[in-house]
Amino acid sequence: MYNEAMDTVAEILENYIRHLRNQTLSQTTARSYENTVRQFCYFWGLHKDLFTISERSTELFMVHLSKEGYSTKSLNSKKSAVNNFLDYLSEKYNVSIHYISSNSTPKECTELRLLTEEEISKLRDLIKNDLRSLAIVYLLLYSGIKVGEVINLKMTDFLLTENKGSLVLKDRTIPLEDLSLKNLLKYLAVRPKSSEANLFVSASGIPLNIRNLRRQINRYFLKAEINNATLFDLRHTFCINKLKSGASIEEIATVAGHKNLITTQKYLTYINLDAN
Repeated sequence: MYNEAMDTVAEILENYIRHLRNQTLSQTTARSYENTVRQFCYFWGLHKDLFTISERSTELFMVHLSKEGYSTKSLNSKKSAVNNFLDYLSEKYNVSIHYISSNSTPKECTELRLLTEEEISKLRDLIKNDLRSLAIVYLLLYSGIKVGEVINLKMTDFLLTENKGSLVLKDRTIPLEDLSLKNLLKYLAVRPKSSEANLFVSASGIPLNIRNLRRQINRYFLKAEINNATLFDLRHTFCINKLKSGASIEEIATVAGHKNLITTQKYLTYINLDAN
């Protein structure tokens, strides 16, 4: 199985274009797919990594196109192109993202999905005996780490010095608050023996992949009756709560690893809407 978890969107786009040129598509269809997927990748951000691409990103893209005044026929054509791209991601990178429905109408995303304290409490209670999921949920809710970074964490990325924990990533170091550290240490105490360097592994010692993690967390969301939430909303909740507690856009961008402040500023829209 191919697993280049930290490929950037720019690299994925290049690979997809090469893939298209090897397919038995008409020249018109291939050109349409390439132009739309290129448009999506530029919209989402060429610098971002593979695991930022989600149902939310494709939905936001369609909202953007709708605002640009594309006709229904053109929007449906672009949906087909994006869905072809999602097929490619599933086959090449083992990433599963729901298709854009052919008869769906783009909706304005005026809010990000923020988990309430009650929902977080229900989720914690539900997964308290699943130490791996508990550790991951705490990291996403309280550290600012990205989902793709969690999947790719290595044992050597975790540092423990004088009872203080941190995660050393390629572009930043993330200090761990007490409960995140406590739950990570609990998981490490029972982590299956594995020759793999990855910090999070399956029961058989195989590195955890994004598909299985999303499936597991979605099951917990369902059991906890947390509706319309995704794995990525845990990190969104962290960023929004940091803003609400008074952190600056620059501070959040740094800890969250955003290379562009525009990415962080989207959370201001939520704060302003919430205030109204």
